[in-house]
Amino acid sequence: MCHLWGFRWSVQWLMQWRRNVCVFLSGDSLSDRSLPDNSQTENRLSSRSYLLVIIDDDKEFRRGARKTKSIRRLARGIYKVPIENKKVRDYVQRFRHLTLKRAREIPRVRETDPELSQRRTYVLMSYSFVEPTAQQKKQTQRLLNRSAYIRIRKGAVLFPYLRSKDIARFYQTDKKKRVLTPKEFAHSMKAIGAKMSRWSRVRAVGPKTDREIAAALDTTISSQLSSLEKRIIDLQEKTKNNTIPVKRLKSRYSELMTRMREARMVFSLIREVWKWDHTKPLRKLYNRLLRCRKAIEDRLE
Repeated sequence: MCHLWGFRWSVQWLMQWRRNVCVFLSGDSLSDRSLPDNSQTENRLSSRSYLLVIIDDDKEFRRGARKTKSIRRLARGIYKVPIENKKVRDYVQRFRHLTLKRAREIPRVRETDPELSQRRTYVLMSYSFVEPTAQQKKQTQRLLNRSAYIRIRKGAVLFPYLRSKDIARFYQTDKKKRVLTPKEFAHSMKAIGAKMSRWSRVRAVGPKTDREIAAALDTTISSQLSSLEKRIIDLQEKTKNNTIPVKRLKSRYSELMTRMREARMVFSLIREVWKWDHTKPLRKLYNRLLRCRKAIEDRLE
């Protein structure tokens, strides 16, 4: 009997150990329990409950959502919605939105077929400050500059959710400065005082949401290029002004070259992961920046 009891205890211990290992291995590789990232909310999402992101101001949506008593607000502009409820579905259609749900599988990055774009998985992040200072805004922008993200509304972004092998391939390099992972971005934002919410391993539901995400990615990249172009044009104009010290011009050039290197790393990852290529316009800006350097060097002669 003692031997039988010991055998049963060993089997129970082994089964519990296997369960613990399975839980660990199936966990979000980008999660951190020290972060208030709404992971509990994510785990409660059922096949009948979707994440809804209102793209524009959600004040009007929020007022109507209270009347339904079945739409739950999770963060600014982000809601948990029971999609099988026809009344809720009809109400949601009145607003421009994204519909996301938890993905069953994580596709490989090498899958380049456009028909598979709806299978891409994302990390949805929401961040906010009580009263953001100028320093916090500046720090947030610096973190975004080093991140491959899609801005889908104010204070809400999508990051790629990748398999472990793809994370190692695209994020882990020997360079001191590289593209931030979603986990690193979340930790850094929390460190500067931001309130973070996060839902991992989600995908687009339907072609309409897929088109909205594609449009948001294009807008995000275009905005970054436009901002960089304006700063380079400003430097070009200043190189023509002989009253501005060369030392100040060189400092400005160094800042822009650092920003250019960040953009090249981020755009390279976006090209590989999301198949969105903006190499040509970025190369034009790089050549324009090199002409600024030549103009500064001419001032030294």
